This record gives sequence, structure tokens and C-alpha cells, in this order.
Amino acid sequence: MKKVEHAMTQALTTVTLLLALLATQSAHAYPIEKYIGIASGIGWTDTEFRDPSIDAFGLRETPSYSDVKNPSTPWSMFAGLRFHPNYGVELSYVSFSRIEFEKILEQRENNTGKLTKYSVRDASIHASGISLNHVIYLPLFWNLNLAAKAGVLLGDVKYHDKELLQTPRDSADGSELVTSRSQETSTDSLSTAHFALALNWRPSKDWSSRWQLEQVKFKNDGEKETFTQWYSSLALQYHF
Repeated sequence: MKKVEHAMTQALTTVTLLLALLATQSAHAYPIEKYIGIASGIGWTDTEFRDPSIDAFGLRETPSYSDVKNPSTPWSMFAGLRFHPNYGVELSYVSFSRIEFEKILEQRENNTGKLTKYSVRDASIHASGISLNHVIYLPLFWNLNLAAKAGVLLGDVKYHDKELLQTPRDSADGSELVTSRSQETSTDSLSTAHFALALNWRPSKDWSSRWQLEQVKFKNDGEKETFTQWYSSLALQYHF
């Protein structure tokens, strides 16, 4: 499945680049409109945790999760070319909000209920990348237009995990918990389809503003987790 998704993303990347090149070559029929901008807003995350409870060798291992938080502010900067009243392309850099949550893993003996392992994983995850999108414009009224965007997002996902592990050890006073701490940092490449919907308002020739909603989806296969991030932003654009 991962190979199929990668092949589809590569094909979409190729098609996007070819269509953008063709649009550039045929742009002589229309005046090319250029713009740059910067945006920021709020982000939230839909999560799917698929790590199951395991019952084997007389032990039961049960995972549980805290609420997912997005403490950082997402932002983006972009530049675009509009070749036609209804079509253009846009290149942007997007930094999505950081994802934070805790995963608690308890292991106990089935017969006695005695704790044999207690683990707390403090996870911090951040996705960012460069996107190239086709943009379809639909004029509305009062200098408003609706824009639908589709393309590819190429970047990476950074994972930073801290783990507190407690295991019981027999002692003269009974059973005590031995605590150890560790942390791990890793980075996975991100290559996925990218979609967005924007509402643009242009009160003057040189300036406009927009509201945009976009999303990205990625997986952490090692921990059996899937994240769908949403980013709602307000942007200021300069046209030249």
C-alpha cells in the first residue's frame, strides 16, 4: 500500500509540473498576474490511533492516549502566477501546527493484575513542506472570488519522543518501581497530495486578502498512528 501511495504521489507531481510548464508556455495570450503573500492562522488535528491491546503469555498490554493538542501557530508564505481569469499556479511553504499528546502503555499479569511495565510516551510531531498547486478561480461579486487548489506537498515530518519507563523490582520492603528515561528524534519524508479552498477579496489593484482552508494527511507506521491536519489561515497578498 505504501508503494502504491508513493507511486500515485510521484505521478501527481509529474502531472502538476507538466501542466504548470504548459500553462507558462501558453501564457502569452493573457497578461500574467504575479503575487506574493504571507499567512497565519489556527490548526487542529484529527487522529487515528490503531495500536491494539495485546493479550499473550499471561500478560495484557493496554494503550491509552491523552487529548491531542496543537500548541504552535501554523504559518505559510507563497508566490503565484495567474495566467487566466480562471487559472493559475501557486508555490508555497507551509509549516503546520505542532502535534502533542501522551501515550500511556500498561502491562499487567492476567491472573494477579500485578503491574509489570508502565510507559509514558510524550510525543511532539511537526510537518512542513513546499507545495505546488493548480489554482482554479471562480469570480463571485464585490471583488470576491473563490479558489480551489490541488497539487502536491513535498517536505518532512519531525518526530520527538520522550519516554518515561517504570518497571517493578523486588526489594526488601516489597516491590519498588525502577524508573528510566529516554528520548528519540527522527525525521520522515513527506510526499502527499495537497488540497485547499480559498476566498479572496481584492479591494485595490495592488493588495488583496484571503481566507484559506487546507489539509495534509500522514502516517507514523511505527506507532500505528494516522494524522490529518487542518490549517485555517488569513493572508495578505501583494500583486505586481
